Amino acid sequence: MGSSNNFGSEAGTILVNKEGTQIEVFLKFEFPTSNNQAKYEALIAGLKLAKEMGATKVVIFSDSQIVTSQINGEYQAKDLNMKRYLEKTLEHLQQFNDTEVWHITRELNSRAESLSKLASTKLGETT
Repeated sequence: MGSSNNFGSEAGTILVNKEGTQIEVFLKFEFPTSNNQAKYEALIAGLKLAKEMGATKVVIFSDSQIVTSQINGEYQAKDLNMKRYLEKTLEHLQQFNDTEVWHITRELNSRAESLSKLASTKLGETT
């Protein structure tokens, strides 16, 4: 998940292994991003962490239909920045034996919603 506003941008990702262990990561950006760029940033950070932890398969759930549809080849990335994010994400996905990318509505993604609220609160505290 990710969001941006006048105070900056933030994103977060939640990694869960097959045993159910969870790692929540909060990212704050010192550069301007759109909401979808923040979502890509969170995804790339999560993929890097998953690889470092030895994951061979990733199943990604994102509330961004644009991001998931671009990764799955259903939408084209027309904006140059979005193309770069998509290319970088696809490079990281190639490092895994098996990948799945699913769109999930924000209402069904309650863990990401909780992380989003925490990220927004923390971002507001630092400005």
